[in-house]
Parts: sequence; C-alpha cells; structure tokens
Amino acid sequence: MEKYKILNDSLKDKKHELSSSCVLFKYYYTKEIRSANLGDYIQTIATHEILKQHKSYNFTYWNRDDLNNYPNNSIAIMQGWFSHTIAFIPNRNITPIYIGTHFNKYIQNFISCYPFLLKNHEIGCRDLYTLNFLKSNGFNAYFSRCLTLTLPKREENSNQNKVFLVNVDLEIKKLLPKKVQQEGIMVNQKNIIGNYDDFKHNWKLYYDNAKEFLDKYKNEAKLIITTALHCASPCIAMGIPVILISDDPNEQLSRFSALEGIIKIYTIEDLKNDKIDFNPESIDIEQLKQYMLENVELTIIKAMGGGIDENRLLFIRNQITNWKNL
Repeated sequence: MEKYKILNDSLKDKKHELSSSCVLFKYYYTKEIRSANLGDYIQTIATHEILKQHKSYNFTYWNRDDLNNYPNNSIAIMQGWFSHTIAFIPNRNITPIYIGTHFNKYIQNFISCYPFLLKNHEIGCRDLYTLNFLKSNGFNAYFSRCLTLTLPKREENSNQNKVFLVNVDLEIKKLLPKKVQQEGIMVNQKNIIGNYDDFKHNWKLYYDNAKEFLDKYKNEAKLIITTALHCASPCIAMGIPVILISDDPNEQLSRFSALEGIIKIYTIEDLKNDKIDFNPESIDIEQLKQYMLENVELTIIKAMGGGIDENRLLFIRNQITNWKNL
C-alpha cells in the first residue's frame, strides 16, 4: 500500500482556500502512442468555454495523465477519458469536479481494488458504461453527459453547404450513397500522427487545430457523417445535422451512450441494409444545454462547500439523464 500513499493523501477530506485557478487538460499521450485525438482537445475547449462565462479563472493547462504532480491549489473539471495511467488521479492541490467523466476498463479495475479513491465524490458520468460500473459498485454517480454538448448553436447561412466525412474510412465511404461519396470531404480528426515530443512541446498546435476543425464545421457544414463521438457531440450542439456510425460493436455501450436519447446511433449493418436517413434535421438541445450548464455551476459551488438548492440540483440531473429527442 505504501506506493499509493500519495494517492490516499490526495483524497483526504480537507477544505483549503483556493485561488481563482482552474486546471484544463492538455495531452502528452505516451511514447507508445503515435497519434493524437483532437477530440480530447475539443473537450478541453468546451470546458474552457463554460468556465470562462462564470468566473474570472486563471487557467493552467496540465497533462491529463499527470494530475498527481500538479503543484498549485486549483479546481479541475474531470471531463474526459481516463486514462493510460493512474497518475491522472488528482493530488491534494486539486479539488476535482467529476463531470463528463469516462473510466476505461484499466481504470475501472484499479478503482475496484482501491475504492477509497472515489468514495467521497459525486461522479458525473459521460456515458452509461461508466455510470453502470460505478453504481453497481456503490459509488455516488449520475449521468452528466459530455460537456461538448454545451457548445453554442451556430447562426445558419448559405455558406454552410458542405458534407464532411469525419474519420470515415474508405470501406465505410464505399457504402455511402454515390452523391454523398462525391460531395463528401474526408477529414481526419482522430488519428493525427506525431511523436511524444510533439505532443509534449507543441500541444498548443493540436489545441488550435481542434478549434479550426470546430470553426470549419460551424461555418461550412450542411451535414456531418462521422464515426467520432467528439465530432458528433459538438456538431449536434452547434445545430449541424449529424449521422453517427459506430464502427465498433462495443462503442455504443462504452462511449456513444453519452448521446443516449439525443441521436440514433447507426451501425455498419444499418449502412449495408440501407437503414440510414441521409437527410437528417438538426437537433434542438438548447434546453438540455441550460440544464447541463446549471449542473456545472451548482456542482462547483457544492464541491467548494457553498450552499445550493439540492432539490434543484436533483431536478436538473434528472432532466439531463432522461432527456429525449428521439
């Protein structure tokens, strides 16, 4: 147990005076991983957009997988996918606000062995996969969805006339209608090749690239066809018609359930059997956004020891969980 002493210390019940400081995530990945996922930075962008509206935070960007070594008193919204290493667990300097959190199988196994790490936290889960794991193991968890769903809705104009095929491989493209194949602009958002030093020293380049992708979708897209959750989710928020295709049989359960009740998730079999509507409407989730934004605000106040209306918070979270567009 000695090697987990720091982790144990980091989760002790303690209230400390915080500066107006907030940690946002950047990503170094690992030396074994040779590609970046701009969807990670889209989550950071969405978190930043929310927090800058509520308070004049001093934002610091820190490696998601090294929160155990963060040096200053801060809060951190734990929106994202965790993780390649247990060093993502915040140390005593960070007050973690678990909203939009996904735990992969590796972290779930670790938490199962050391449940004290989360026992004193409310955990807003990005997806039903994480929620079901935590609830079945007795943790205080609820369905918060992903904060990329809160990005502002765009203004429509005549320049939004392009079809983007985002992380759609050639095998899937061949199954699309001929007109969509001809019009579709292939975009790679998920597998940006680089190396560890690139990710570490030039992370701002990837952050800026993610912003450029979002601006391109917002200003130019009439339709998005994608296999990437963090293309579908922000584009739905911006009011862009989206077709989301799962190219992994386990993905709908483990990650795509973040969009439960909001959008139909298609499979490759649906595509092969001509069961996809290629003229979808945009989806109105403006009320859902307001509930999600209020949940962030009240949850931060509560985590910092402030008084809130608990009945209001429960109502909001129920609305988020049970939201249905379908």
